[in-house]
Amino acid sequence: MKAPLKRRLWLATPAFLFFFAAFDYKTPKDFKTLENFKSVEAFEASYAEYVQDCFDNTGGGTGGIRCTQLEYELWDREMNIYYKRLLAKVSDPTALKESQRLWIQMRDKTIEVNSALLDRRYQEQGTMYALMRAGDAARIITPLVKQRALMLRDMVVLLNEAP
Repeated sequence: MKAPLKRRLWLATPAFLFFFAAFDYKTPKDFKTLENFKSVEAFEASYAEYVQDCFDNTGGGTGGIRCTQLEYELWDREMNIYYKRLLAKVSDPTALKESQRLWIQMRDKTIEVNSALLDRRYQEQGTMYALMRAGDAARIITPLVKQRALMLRDMVVLLNEAP
């Protein structure tokens, strides 16, 4: 397993350079999967403290963008886990594959629309605006992926339960 990526962030002022600190960014592989928790809330709590720590220790600006992306990446991982499990359980995967393909198209179009809206909202340049834009993008797109992941998980549960 690779060591976490370290980033050193610097804030330049006319007279000084301030060193913020090295921060060990984590990836979804560093976190347990949803099935290891009794509830969705417990799963979300498992990474919430890290995300806040990430924001608190990356100096703001573009250093915090990776902090906004972790939740999306975790739910995307969960979606892929349950999609693969469901594929393995259905006798004819054609409809499931088509459903996932169409969902991905809808997700991508939603990202495209959201991106255009955010381009309009954040016409200003600068690291602060980049972080704000990333946070707003995650606020719209992450719930979409979370919803799909939970739906696929519920389908797997239904197939495992006796009628």
